[in-house]
Parts: sequence; structure tokens; C-alpha cells
Amino acid sequence: MKINSISYNHLFDIMKSMAHLENLELSGSTSGENLDSGHKLKQLFGHSQNVELENPVSPTYTASVNKILATFNDDNNGFWPNVTCSIKYERAYLSAFGYAK
Repeated sequence: MKINSISYNHLFDIMKSMAHLENLELSGSTSGENLDSGHKLKQLFGHSQNVELENPVSPTYTASVNKILATFNDDNNGFWPNVTCSIKYERAYLSAFGYAK
């Protein structure tokens, strides 16, 4: 799915309407808060078997890549085993693969 300036709430509504979606590839740009958080993204996509984030660009309010990565890596269930992140001009560029065990 290619997105353009979508907010967390709108993406939440879209994902709610696709409750049986098993595989998702997401790329594009987002707007608003929460889309640079592994916790919030797991809430959105946790019902899917496989999720691939292909560099969605998200505004971020932190200047720390480590702070963003910590929200993906502290999950005891290991939904996000492979995540990279960079920050340029207050935008987070994520690449991640998630899967339900």
C-alpha cells in the first residue's frame, strides 16, 4: 500500500476495515504523531502475519534514532525483529519487517 500524508487515526481506520489482512507492504509518507513508534505501529499491524515498512517517512519529535529504535526493540514478543531508522530534517525514515509469531 502506498500512502501519502496519512495520519495515524486514518491509517487505524483503514486497518480496522481490513481485519483479516495477512500480509502488508507499506511505503510513502505519513503525517502527525505516533508513526515513528514501534508500539503504536504494532497496535496498527499486530493482527497481520507479515508487515514490511519500506521507508515510510514520518514526522518525528525526537532527534534520537536510538530513542525511536527502542520503541521497536523492547517488545518481548519480537514483532519487529529487523528495523533501521534515520532522521533527516525532523523526518524519520523507517525500514522494518514485522511478523506475528
